Amino acid sequence: MRELRECNASGALDATRRRLLLTGIDVSAWAIAITTVTWFRLARDATYVDAVRLLCFILLVLAMVPVVGMAARLYQGRVGGIEESVRLAWVALLTGVLAAAMDFVVPLVPQAIPMNAALVAVVIGWSARQVIRRDYASTRRVIVFGAGDTGERLARSMMDVPDCGYQPVAFLDDAPVQRVSRIGGVPVRGTRHDIAKVAARTGASLLVLAVPSVDAEVLRAAHDAGLEVLALPDDAPEADVADLHVLDAVAPPAGAVREHLAGKRVLVTGAAGTIGAELSRQIHQAGPARLFLLDRDVPGLHDVRGSIGGADVLPVDIRDSEAVRGVFARCLPEVVLHAAAFQHGRYPLEAWRTNVLGTYYVLEAALSAGVRTFVNISADEAADATCVLGRSERIGERLTADAAARSGGEYLSVRLGDASPDAVRQVLTQRPAGVAAPPLDPAHLLSLALGDNEIAAMTECAGIAS
Repeated sequence: MRELRECNASGALDATRRRLLLTGIDVSAWAIAITTVTWFRLARDATYVDAVRLLCFILLVLAMVPVVGMAARLYQGRVGGIEESVRLAWVALLTGVLAAAMDFVVPLVPQAIPMNAALVAVVIGWSARQVIRRDYASTRRVIVFGAGDTGERLARSMMDVPDCGYQPVAFLDDAPVQRVSRIGGVPVRGTRHDIAKVAARTGASLLVLAVPSVDAEVLRAAHDAGLEVLALPDDAPEADVADLHVLDAVAPPAGAVREHLAGKRVLVTGAAGTIGAELSRQIHQAGPARLFLLDRDVPGLHDVRGSIGGADVLPVDIRDSEAVRGVFARCLPEVVLHAAAFQHGRYPLEAWRTNVLGTYYVLEAALSAGVRTFVNISADEAADATCVLGRSERIGERLTADAAARSGGEYLSVRLGDASPDAVRQVLTQRPAGVAAPPLDPAHLLSLALGDNEIAAMTECAGIAS
């Protein structure tokens, strides 16, 4: 993750350097091509060419090359790819035609030189790009699952920053409307059923999820094909390669899980996210009396409900205390799995509002509704809380432990490595001890989450009296 974030920090600079490098290659290729073609013509025909006119022609063409290249988007996309090679040929042809037209209007060099130089420039530019491409041969080949806007932005993020070591080689998507031939030069090769075939054909080692949630079938297919799976955090504001984290294959619910959930009223918060969605699918297989899906992402909730064949949708933001309390009072759940969390460390205020205040509101509503089993899905960052995200998760664990002391039921936290959704058995069949915690007041929570220097500003923003 550190390498990815360093890559993200320098991403814009790397993309600019790459464009400047390719522009310089093309300009140099044309300068060499015109000079070479002219020299061969002089050697063959002993034709006189005025040096001043030749220099003027070269300068005019060199000024034309980057303009035509940028207009044709030649300097975007994968270095040395098929799409770039086609664009390179078109740019050379168009530049040659424009140069020939200019030379026809104002004769500067023999008329055969522009088009002959275009052919030589294509060969030089293409060869240079193959050398650059070999320099990035260590990049990992990536299949992007999801050919929508998020998938396209992720693929472009990878291609714009080649130093990050990711090269998109194929898209997969289950939606027929997304099965176009190519997106940003990357081919769309099928659906989830083609994961193994596409991985073998492309030599990919990674599957990147660019959809709000996936079921266990996709993760198992990736595991069977030997692919590592990466996904974006549920709350990532942008599709950025630096935000990708590792997911593991999901195991089906065990018999103990079924016994624990069968016939119970179960509520899952964050049900539209990757973790919450997979939990919801496996819980549905266990046969609960009612399954309630709570999230502020309404389209995501309906997608999850559609994938499991039925559940009660609760479009509620956990940061709205009154709404949360009202939902719990109406639904009266017996088991709550709290998977709603903000996992983007660059926005500390949002982490505070969701992971601390939101968890507090859900816990208080659960206590008021008489919930007997409450599982807080935490993350490994809470173990060594050196950043705002980890501290907010840690405080959520302490709030859960405090609620456990007041409940008379079973309130506990489970940490999942890299926020992986593979641990239904861990979440529901293991019984990790709750984190011991003294009573926490808002001012103390702020000091834990942010440090004393930021308490005043955050207190004002969050509306909490310190």
